Amino acid sequence: MPNPLAELTPVLEVLADNIGVLPAAGKAVEDYLHPDPDELEDALINREMGEVTAFAETPTPSLTSLYRPTPPLPRIEQPFYRFFIDGSIRTYFLATGIEGNRSFPIELAQVGAAVIERRPDGNLRVLASKYKVLLLLPKGARGISDASGTSWNAFTGQTGSSSSTTLVKPMP
Repeated sequence: MPNPLAELTPVLEVLADNIGVLPAAGKAVEDYLHPDPDELEDALINREMGEVTAFAETPTPSLTSLYRPTPPLPRIEQPFYRFFIDGSIRTYFLATGIEGNRSFPIELAQVGAAVIERRPDGNLRVLASKYKVLLLLPKGARGISDASGTSWNAFTGQTGSSSSTTLVKPMP
């Protein structure tokens, strides 16, 4: 399978020709988003539980049959909620861009979303999905200068003067 990020190599080369690029130490590091309120509540409530070493079910399941088949449940009536949207985003810190006395992050984001349909027979089907890889860096006083941004815009085909720039690459 080809590397889906291989298309970013020429983009990073254009950046390196115009600004200093200090790669992330070791490797690209995933930036984790802050936990949502439910996760925080679970962590606070369960903080004194420690490690779970026993089953709460009666009778205690055997270690050889922990996973049981869960076939789809067909419905007589059409479900009220038939369609669902799900998605995810992951961001990675790739490098620090350095231009003059300014430094700024260069980030990579993988974004995906899907529309799922629950069928009357209980099965799920993906109706549509989109995946994109985004290269993100700030522009202006806190990011890449207008001079470097001009060559960046020429390379990516972008116009305008927004406060950030994005290169969008659809994933295969």
